[in-house]
Amino acid sequence: EMTVNTDSLNIRQEPNTDSAIMGIVVSGTTVTVEEDAGNGWCKVRYDAGSYVIEGYVKSEYLTAAGSASSDDTTQESDGGATQETQSSESGSAAEADDTQI
Repeated sequence: EMTVNTDSLNIRQEPNTDSAIMGIVVSGTTVTVEEDAGNGWCKVRYDAGSYVIEGYVKSEYLTAAGSASSDDTTQESDGGATQETQSSESGSAAEADDTQI
């Protein structure tokens, strides 16, 4: 399982940016990686409970689900307020971004 590490991420029908959008997941959402589709894309499955979306996302926007520290999990759930805080902290924000990718 992997966690979305960007504000919103399009799940696409095919592994390219011209493909139809099947759904959108937000930061902190957990998806299951089905396979590596090559060229920086992977096939994922998102189970929302009442429906399931399968499609492709850019793998650079996913982080291993268990790798985030408890602080990172809290920051992701804070949304925009945390982003403002991170951008004002020059050193620690850059280090946190490097760890997630």
